Amino acid sequence: STIGDICNIGEGEPLFKDFEMADWALLQLRFELWLLQVAFKKDVNDADRPAIPLPHFPFYYSKYYKKSLNPKLFGADDLLELSKMIKDTACWEEELLITPLTLEEDEDPAFFVKHTEEARRERQRRIDAGDETARLKVQQGALSAPQTARPTTPRPTTPAGTAGASLPVRPAQPKLGAAKAAAAPSAAPTLRPALPKPASAATPAARPALAKPKQLSVSPVVTPPSAKGGAAAAGAWGSGGAGAWKGGGKGGKGGKGKW
Repeated sequence: STIGDICNIGEGEPLFKDFEMADWALLQLRFELWLLQVAFKKDVNDADRPAIPLPHFPFYYSKYYKKSLNPKLFGADDLLELSKMIKDTACWEEELLITPLTLEEDEDPAFFVKHTEEARRERQRRIDAGDETARLKVQQGALSAPQTARPTTPRPTTPAGTAGASLPVRPAQPKLGAAKAAAAPSAAPTLRPALPKPASAATPAARPALAKPKQLSVSPVVTPPSAKGGAAAAGAWGSGGAGAWKGGGKGGKGGKGKW
């Protein structure tokens, strides 16, 4: 092809301006299979093993690209049918993966873009002529990137001559609470002042003992009976006494006058 710059074929238009997802997937597949057979031949460097055998292809493809190749994502039933879609770059001969290209490994990858554009134009010409079998049935999963392996943390190795020796013990990490306590400035504890004890109540003065009153002996007044009217007086003091106190008695006659 006489195209020099695939990103500008005239008036700033790129060669791949009409590419669809299927075209980009086939472009990627072209470059992967060509580079795979070149890398295999260089790594093996054995005249008896010039190419990858068909039964071993899934293993080497996964080994180099960290992914698997599923022909059904391209609308093909197997690898043989898939290779017919990119026969200008990779094909099988006696079940060995080969390439009709004579490119070096440092060749400009723009060569594969030109092959993809030529195949697209031929396919479009057939579709315009009414050949519906020329339409691609490539799925979105066909355009995938290789999986990135997670980095592994190397394990510590035991130096020579120290077999059986115990590994250094990792210091214990301080707890969060202890770290905060260590970071905080140490302050003297505030002492609570002692409260004065309440004064004991004064002992009440002893109440003086009162002198007991002397018992007075009262002698009853005895009125001597009169010589005259003794019987009547006795009646006035006795049965008629109550009446005599009130000023009159129902007792003897002489009692009233005598009292």
